Amino acid sequence: MLKVNKSSLKMPGRRSSGKQFTRTQAMRTAMPESISRSTQSSSHSNTTGRPNNGFPLLFYSVTSYKLKRWPSNSLIFEGVFYLYLIVAFLCQYLFIYRTVWWYPEKIPPSSNSVNFHLIDLNLTLLLLCLFGFCFIKTFMWDGVRPKQDKLLYIGIWNLGIVSTFLLWSLEVIRNMVVLYKTVRFVQFASLCYPFILGFLCAVCFRSNILNEFTRCFYRYRFNLPPASQWLRLQSQYEYMVRSDNIECPNHEPDRVREDTQILCSDFNTRVSMIIIRACFCCYYAGFVPMFFTQHQQYFDYMWSIKHTVLILLNSAAMISMHVFSREYLDVLNKTSMLLGKFELCDDRPDTRQCSKVWSPSTIYYKSDIVVHDNKLYRAVADYNTAQPGNKSHTRFYDCFVDPNMFVTRPLILMFSTILFQLYLVVTNGFWERVISQALLLFFSYLFFFCSLRDLLILRKEREYNSDTIPRIATYHKSKSD
Repeated sequence: MLKVNKSSLKMPGRRSSGKQFTRTQAMRTAMPESISRSTQSSSHSNTTGRPNNGFPLLFYSVTSYKLKRWPSNSLIFEGVFYLYLIVAFLCQYLFIYRTVWWYPEKIPPSSNSVNFHLIDLNLTLLLLCLFGFCFIKTFMWDGVRPKQDKLLYIGIWNLGIVSTFLLWSLEVIRNMVVLYKTVRFVQFASLCYPFILGFLCAVCFRSNILNEFTRCFYRYRFNLPPASQWLRLQSQYEYMVRSDNIECPNHEPDRVREDTQILCSDFNTRVSMIIIRACFCCYYAGFVPMFFTQHQQYFDYMWSIKHTVLILLNSAAMISMHVFSREYLDVLNKTSMLLGKFELCDDRPDTRQCSKVWSPSTIYYKSDIVVHDNKLYRAVADYNTAQPGNKSHTRFYDCFVDPNMFVTRPLILMFSTILFQLYLVVTNGFWERVISQALLLFFSYLFFFCSLRDLLILRKEREYNSDTIPRIATYHKSKSD
């Protein structure tokens, strides 16, 4: 875990001991070489220790130029999550098809500890293909995508994508055809139930559920900029220290409000993706194996349902940790601090005399009073570009001015499931239950400690951002005066 000393958070221009690194030195060691050179040249030409644009090292992230660790890294997360779904799915098979001595004569027991001859191989291959779709897509897009813009590499990469997804589609169709011929119609319909339900809701209620499904699985944006819009903001915040930047690249109020609207839409889409994908994993890894058992098959329904609920909770927590990564929440926090907030104030004659008419191109500072739609508003934050009375801007600021709760809540959920799994391990004496919970606890521990590390780093980031915003407001206020 990256440690951040308070001495390393000092602003440039202040003295520090020779044994400690200043924040400028830490940034130079982490930044690319070209940017480090430009920063060094600007610091030599300026006796105050600041870049030529007059800013301190604004919004510098203490982990920005470090290698991405999972669950922020999409490829590693998808690989680990795919392995978790396989383990949870096979554990459900273990609970259902465990061999017992009193099996009926119609389905004689196996000589092994598990009745492998009763497991449907086509169903297993189909579910493994469905679980692995996101991993295959991420691997082909992020893992083997050519970094050089050469026609030969791009052609081979496109051919590999087409071939891989064609083989995946053929395998899914083959297993679906075999299952359609061998199982009952109700069992076959249970495989298509989530997709049929989503389509019927989209048609009957005339909502955007079908679009949300498409956005979650393919991440397209029909009426919005691409999903990597927050990455543009992240790079914009990080490169504010370059010497060729005369002004803050993101200080225009119109641009801040536009970025806020984009991030709001992206946040809602991510929440929908968490719900949909967690339910998808829970349904196909937990409920579908129970639907495809024979009438004579006996297993502990309550234990299988408990296992399915654990899959749902763990999947929701793991996906939340990936979707709301430390880098993404840091961008939301910085944008909310640039957005600010207005609140209604008492309409008195003395306050109305010192008020100003709100302008969309003006930056307002703390305790400034403005008039908008014949109502008086007072600026709450140090730096305010929000529209007074806009509930969306107010909710955005209230939610992301302290984004720790988006890490704390999945952390609490994961910790609760860990305690429940430990309780199941202690109170059960069946070998298959102890082994399954021990395997699943490994993934829970892994995500829990990574999320705990992100929470500690995000708190350090927020402390530095809170100290930086007043300096930005002071700089713009002195410049406007």
